[in-house]
Amino acid sequence: MKLSLRIDHESSLPSFRPGDLLRGTLEIRGCVFKSLPRITATFSGRLTVKVYPEVNTYCSNEFNYVLFEQSEDLKILQSTAINDNPDSCVYVCPIEFKFPTSLNCACGDTCQLPSSLSVNNGKLRIKSTYMLSATVERSVIGKITRTNGVKQELPFSCNPIVNDLAASCTVALSADKLSQDFKDSSREIIGLICEVSPPTYSPSLQMEVILPESPVLTRGRGTPVRLVLHTPRELMQRANIYVRSVEIQLEADISALLRSTWQNMRDTRLGNTINGAVPIKSEHFELDLGAWGTFAVMQSRPSLNSCLLKIAYSLEVVAGISNGLEGSIQYLKASLDVLVMDPPPTYQAAADQIP
Repeated sequence: MKLSLRIDHESSLPSFRPGDLLRGTLEIRGCVFKSLPRITATFSGRLTVKVYPEVNTYCSNEFNYVLFEQSEDLKILQSTAINDNPDSCVYVCPIEFKFPTSLNCACGDTCQLPSSLSVNNGKLRIKSTYMLSATVERSVIGKITRTNGVKQELPFSCNPIVNDLAASCTVALSADKLSQDFKDSSREIIGLICEVSPPTYSPSLQMEVILPESPVLTRGRGTPVRLVLHTPRELMQRANIYVRSVEIQLEADISALLRSTWQNMRDTRLGNTINGAVPIKSEHFELDLGAWGTFAVMQSRPSLNSCLLKIAYSLEVVAGISNGLEGSIQYLKASLDVLVMDPPPTYQAAADQIP
């Protein structure tokens, strides 16, 4: 007996989405049934969290969550003889399920299903899978039965709910780290004031990272990143400030619940790196990043916030700044929380034929 599953996927996307219909067919070959067998299909989702031991032992801590499970008995829709040979028939059984729209969990909130995921950093393994399986149980002799089975993994993707996130952030670098003049003048002023006086003014260079509203990174598409440098006039008069490097990367923070403890792993996806020497010529200077100013996300899974699994992302920008080409490089680091999403499906509406 040979079993095979054929999945019908009508969407233009390679992955199923919440609420999608799952239609397929089970084919049974190489067997002739004298009595009707029991044919069962099971559609399920699983989340596996495994922590490896830190020492060289065989013990590990693993837990499996059932995200959902649906089963139904299948009926043989038709049987066809191959080459008019009645001893070699093909039995066809239709299958139909529907992907759930939320997670089967005990919390009061409506949690989203996690996208298909498999990550392993050697200390922690997190895997979410969606599976369609079918079994055929047939009678052999008397009460003796034999069971054959087949299964197929299904790709699934669930986009997050777009919430209010800041589309820009600003970080500062004190001027005395770029110019010795400011450090010396600050010391002179501090020596003249009394202890109850307010703190002295210290100019600073500020870097502003700006993303589109809302800060959503779509997989397979580029997102423009703007860098604006705000330099105080007194710093520009005393120093020659250069941008020496810009590095943009995506930080992923993945957390999974193992019984009552959250396990965490971080993953860094290096994106764009620029090196050179660009002089800052104005108080409000937007750095022209050219082709490197578009950040693209390719392999990361969509963001998720549920009671079992959380996937959060932040876009980190590190800029190297120096006073002159021979001065030491100081680094400004900005981090902005972002959402990662799959692109929406493409719909092609057929135009009505008007005679």
